[in-house]
Amino acid sequence: HALAGVVRTTLGQPLASAHIHLLSGATDLRVEGADILPSEISLQDRPDAVSDADGRFTLPAQTPGLYSLLVEHPHAVLRMVGDVDLRSAPKGELEVVLEPAGEVEVRVLDNRGRAADEVDVVLVRLDGFAIEATTAEGGQARWQSVPPGPCLVRVATLRESKALRTAAYTDDAALRAETYEQLRRDGVEQVVRAGEVLQVLLRLPPQVDVTLRVKPWAAELKPLRAVTVRHAASYWQRYLHSDEVGVFRLRLEPGAYEVRVIPESGWDDSRVFEIVVPDAPSHTLDLGG
Repeated sequence: HALAGVVRTTLGQPLASAHIHLLSGATDLRVEGADILPSEISLQDRPDAVSDADGRFTLPAQTPGLYSLLVEHPHAVLRMVGDVDLRSAPKGELEVVLEPAGEVEVRVLDNRGRAADEVDVVLVRLDGFAIEATTAEGGQARWQSVPPGPCLVRVATLRESKALRTAAYTDDAALRAETYEQLRRDGVEQVVRAGEVLQVLLRLPPQVDVTLRVKPWAAELKPLRAVTVRHAASYWQRYLHSDEVGVFRLRLEPGAYEVRVIPESGWDDSRVFEIVVPDAPSHTLDLGG
């Protein structure tokens, strides 16, 4: 059976260009953040329908059964509509009401004023709910379907990363709210407005250009082409692979780290080194040998 419907805002206005995805039966689809759709999340398939200028849409005929609808729009709070019964012909038009929302666009520059890509950024709402994103080329990241209201937009620095990850993954509302208050004390609060794009410019904390030169610690080891670098006091970790045997380059905040060197023979032959990155423009470390 085919399904016709209309998408409106809570103000009763039709919402054009909303994407409607039809999901069959029980689905294990999980949209991170429940009501926020970050730019990097993709539903892979194209929408099954798009609302017109009057907010109306028609879904093609489907096999009789129970379905769910995922309705998304950059300026509306994401909504899942369950138990759409297409076992018989629908009685009338399905109305989907979405709450207005806004977008947040962030651009990150390094301490030399250059666009910084592959930087973890985080949006924290007033209720303490946090959702992460990573900047793409040009140092930009974007969140859509953000509910209106106060929020914090931050670079996920190593000093704060444990608190931010806790806020992103905990179900404890009180802990999330406490995290928000903690972050707000030394940050700038922003306000998201419905139908608008909030633009935020952030700068990275001072970072050090680090070169790791690693030599085999046993003659039988194969070339060293991979390392993992983990900050000693947080959850932050990064995996690096190099085409230049034994040489790895990255930018780090000053502090203590653990470096696990992984030879091509595998994890069992890996070795961990403890390093300290000083507060300096650049730093080279020799490991192994």
